Order: sequence, then structure tokens, then C-alpha cells
Amino acid sequence: MSDDAPDTSALDSQIYVQLLGGVALPHDVTFYLGTDVDAVDPTVPGYAVAGTLGVVVYDGLSVEADVLHTFRDEEADGGDTYATTSLMANLKYTAHLNDMFSVYGAVGVGHIWLSNFDGPPVSETFELSGWGYQLIAGVGAQVTENVSVVGEYRYQDTFNPYEIGGDANMTVPTSSVLAGVKIGF
Repeated sequence: MSDDAPDTSALDSQIYVQLLGGVALPHDVTFYLGTDVDAVDPTVPGYAVAGTLGVVVYDGLSVEADVLHTFRDEEADGGDTYATTSLMANLKYTAHLNDMFSVYGAVGVGHIWLSNFDGPPVSETFELSGWGYQLIAGVGAQVTENVSVVGEYRYQDTFNPYEIGGDANMTVPTSSVLAGVKIGF
């Protein structure tokens, strides 16, 4: 390895957990009738929380089990609210730039559950789910031997629209900016 190549080895730990919190960014919720767009409802920022359990398997490459929960409201007064909860399996690559800083990217697949609260006041709740994916880009700074602070951006969506009923369906992508701590064991 040349001196210019980033170090991808694990710092001191093979097993780690990450606990993160942050903002679910605004995204349009799109409703379809068949293949035609029926309505587009913008949302406002909400909150996002995540937890990750990971294992370094080889020279900067990790596998992870990951949970993400987001919640946000429609922009319109009296509009719907949307909560997503996902369980993903990620493949992550980390490049340590020096003894303190690292960058990472991950891709995950798994299941996403959506709760669509119609209201307020909540008059009806639609529980939907589907298989989906997520993309993650992040940075880390090691503060002790086994503790780092991390910041990341996540994009998550289902492979297919959620089926509401008949030929009606909807897409509810999420983007989140999160910060937290990574603890190695």
C-alpha cells in the first residue's frame, strides 16, 4: 500500500454500535391512480432516530443491522403525518483518512413500515409496508480508543410504491441528516 492510500483497517474494535438522532428532511409524498400522478403533498422537516449494530469483517468492510425511524407532517395545515420504521441489512465501507478522521458509505436493503395518520385530528391510520433500500454517506471523528462521533446523510425508499387499494398507490421517500456516537467493543 502506498503512503497516499487511505488506511481502511479497523481502528481498535471489530464490533460496534451507533446511536444517532437528527432531522427527517422535507420530501414530497406522491399519490398515484394507476400510472398517473393524482396528488403531490410536500412535507415539513421532522425527526429521525437510528441504531446500528455492526461487525468489521475485512479491512474497512462492515456488515450491519440497522433500524431507522422517521416522522414528519404534511406542509398543509390539517394534513397527514407520516412515520416510517425500517429494518435494514447494510454493507458499509470505511476509509480512515488519518488517526482521527474517517469517511464511509453504505448501501442497505430491508423492510420499511409506513404509518400514514390521516388528519389531524387523526381520523384514520393506514399501515403499509414494502421492501426497500437505503444509501448512507458519513464522516467520523475518533475521540477515544473506542468512541467516535459520526454524522451522516441517509436516503431511503421502497422498491415499489405502497399499495393503498385498487389502483391507488403512493411513494414516501425519506432523507435524514443524523449525528451521534459510535462505540466499539
